[in-house]
Amino acid sequence: MIPSWNSCVLQPPPAAIARSVGVGQSSLGAVVVNLGSGGRHGHMESMDPVATVQYRLLGGSMAEYFSSTLIVCTQSLRTDLPDPDVHESSNCITPGSKTMAGKFSRDSEFFLFFTFVFCAALTPNGVAMGQAQKHKPAAGLAASPPRGWNSYDSFSWLVTEQEFLANAEYVAQNLLERGYEYVVVDFLWYRKNETGASVHGGTDIIDQWGRLQPDPTRWPSSKGGLGFSLVAERVHSLGLKFGIHVMRGISLAAVQANTSILGTENARAQNIARLDDSCKWMPESFVGVNTSIYEGRAFIRSLYEQYASWGVDFGAVSLTSFHRSQRVAQNCQFLPLAPWPTEPAPLESPLAVKHDCVFGTDLELEEVKTVSEILADLARPVLYSLSPGIGTSTDLAHQVGQYVNAYRVTGDTWDRWNQVRNHFDTARDFASSGLTGASGLRGYSWPDFDMLPLGWLTDPDANQGPHRTCDLSETEQRTLMTLWAIAKSPLFYGGDLRNMNNFTLSLITNSIMLEVNAKSRNNMEVNVQYPSSAARRMKASTTNVDSDDKRVWAACGDSGQVYLAVFNLGRREKTLAIPIDQIIQALRQRDPQSLWKCSGTEAWTNESVEIEHGVLSIEVPSHGSYLYSLSCS
Repeated sequence: MIPSWNSCVLQPPPAAIARSVGVGQSSLGAVVVNLGSGGRHGHMESMDPVATVQYRLLGGSMAEYFSSTLIVCTQSLRTDLPDPDVHESSNCITPGSKTMAGKFSRDSEFFLFFTFVFCAALTPNGVAMGQAQKHKPAAGLAASPPRGWNSYDSFSWLVTEQEFLANAEYVAQNLLERGYEYVVVDFLWYRKNETGASVHGGTDIIDQWGRLQPDPTRWPSSKGGLGFSLVAERVHSLGLKFGIHVMRGISLAAVQANTSILGTENARAQNIARLDDSCKWMPESFVGVNTSIYEGRAFIRSLYEQYASWGVDFGAVSLTSFHRSQRVAQNCQFLPLAPWPTEPAPLESPLAVKHDCVFGTDLELEEVKTVSEILADLARPVLYSLSPGIGTSTDLAHQVGQYVNAYRVTGDTWDRWNQVRNHFDTARDFASSGLTGASGLRGYSWPDFDMLPLGWLTDPDANQGPHRTCDLSETEQRTLMTLWAIAKSPLFYGGDLRNMNNFTLSLITNSIMLEVNAKSRNNMEVNVQYPSSAARRMKASTTNVDSDDKRVWAACGDSGQVYLAVFNLGRREKTLAIPIDQIIQALRQRDPQSLWKCSGTEAWTNESVEIEHGVLSIEVPSHGSYLYSLSCS
């Protein structure tokens, strides 16, 4: 189902804008585009036989008028229409858009710097294998799993500028020194929070080139075509890095409006959209882009120009909104253009990109390769992350790992014990396949278990912000953090930081946990055998793992430490006896026949531990865990 425009009314521009294009305000009338009830999309010259289009202009050129006017469009959803035909001029803004496309394509060459995005909707293709590595620095991007805060678990899609910046300030004041440095606006920042809007439909704001724009009601600093530039400026002033979530492909809003493609002579959204290739988890909003043609790749380039303009505090282009509701027709507006710069300012901070609907069941490998090549060519390093993780496998990870810095390997993780438990097998498989900290874009790549659903939360697909506390017990929350740490997942806190409590803060800032997450190596699940005879043996494998809910992980430290994580996934308390020699053998450090003595600290209790006879004996509560940092000799 694709909504159809009923009519567009182009109002005269303000006097200041009219003067800027050399046209008197009084000489500009209104352009009215009336589409017949059977029309699929508009044409300025009634190119569609079922559409009737009338327009009048009482002075000035169409290009001047459309480049600065306010366009108010009303549309409704039609469910009985075939896929729209593709015409180069099937859009009520055709004259101005075509002229402006030529202008912007010349200026756009200045904007290949990419900034302040945590999820880019990109779909070009044709990158040769390994090209993404050509600028890899010696230190390496993402040398340890990245950390930060993400708005999704607490605000769903409803986060406002005020709420976001309040959380960013908390990160800067309380978490930055612990390595939490990214703050991320999650999905649908371009959807208006109005009656009838939800995750499944609403008014999505795009510009005249089909690119998503922040909702100015929720993000007031974006008014006037500024996009996220002022938010990014504030985030950087706090010493943090800013990111946003953007879907792959092109929005159906742009397809229905048949917007022009910036950087092309006369291409339109319908020329590049692959309507049979919708995003599987958001099919009502996004479809793929044909990147085998120049016009499709030009659209992708135009996305980067937009993000660059936000990042370097340049004005973005005009805005339009588009409604996806099946019941309530809404309006859309094109706002005046902000000034276009002549050259970019230098970037102030390293950047991040989260690219959604390109991995797992939505794998778009050519997109990933192309985006990686573009990011590798930028002057500043860009952290590149993929999502979602539904239907992932180690084989898929091996295909994408070298092009990215992180990739989701699970579906959305919420505060449900069964979801946490299910991650253990996934973590084991990815670690044993050599994917943890493998080669990535300009550095390294990491399997990502999703955000930390802790603290003050909302619900999946909710239409409200934070309103409840985490449903995991404190014991289960420690187990979640222990697994994320020992498996070296990125750590992105999801709760509303304005309601942080002491327990949760101590959990995510625990020094041993963070040390394990950042500095451990050779991380693995160990299949510990418990016989008392000399036949005792060990095997680290993706199979033969204990079936009675005991899990043991081990890793090495930079200074010779042994990190040990012990889990009880069962419903009852268990007493475990862990033979240290098997752990040492698994880490390939020493002869397993030696009688090891170890001492160290348990992370969550901060209790000292002494292992005198080569065996660690502990009682582990149901759904519980312990995390040790040991020195052994």
